[in-house]
Amino acid sequence: MILLRLVDAGRLPQAVYDEHRAWREKRREPEAGRGSRAYRYREPKHVFGDRYVRAVLSALDARQITLNKASDYLDGLKIKDLHKLEQLYAGA
Repeated sequence: MILLRLVDAGRLPQAVYDEHRAWREKRREPEAGRGSRAYRYREPKHVFGDRYVRAVLSALDARQITLNKASDYLDGLKIKDLHKLEQLYAGA
């Protein structure tokens, strides 16, 4: 969008914009599918680390934070996945 505005303002030649579009189309890979979200509940552990996740779950268990806040702290994890994460740590 920014490049189009620059072309409209006369600050970028149309040819440069066309070259950019052609380059972008060539490097675009076809979508191979959306991937499995079966293990989404494990992602916060890999991203933030075990210690952080345990601290958030401990705060949730002690009712120091709400379920919604815990979800926010764990990268927007859905409630269903948050419960799976709790079960993972309860079994560990």
